[in-house]
Amino acid sequence: MQKKRVVRDKKIKTMNVMGSPHYETVEGKRRLIYNRKYGIAIMKHPEKEKYGLVNMWNEVLVDTKYDFCCYPKMGIAFVQKKGLWGFVNLRGDLICDCNYTHIYSFKKKIALVRRENQYGLVGIDGNIVLKCKYTREQALYERRIILHRM
Repeated sequence: MQKKRVVRDKKIKTMNVMGSPHYETVEGKRRLIYNRKYGIAIMKHPEKEKYGLVNMWNEVLVDTKYDFCCYPKMGIAFVQKKGLWGFVNLRGDLICDCNYTHIYSFKKKIALVRRENQYGLVGIDGNIVLKCKYTREQALYERRIILHRM
């Protein structure tokens, strides 16, 4: 069983955690915090049913305005709004609008994205590298060429 540091109402306690969620107070509002990872947690606002990110000092990184939020990798977190995906940085700035039905993970700062049944490529800075008008195989082939040139 793993020991975990939990902050409740500004009192630090240690408790046993089996992956179950617990409540914490952030900015005077109770939000559901799922398991912590790398000092960042996904938080869920209980009234609004929206997700965001908070760090281990209870500073809000990404406000609770998304339908779902993933743990960040490379300083980027995937967020979902109205069934479509985009990504934000850890300051909460929207880098890529939520326009895609799926975003695959980044490889050398380029992600494969899907809009309905067409695929394209997006850079980690939000710039479109390849518009969504290709089949999956064509987009993956283009990504291999682009990654090879980098």
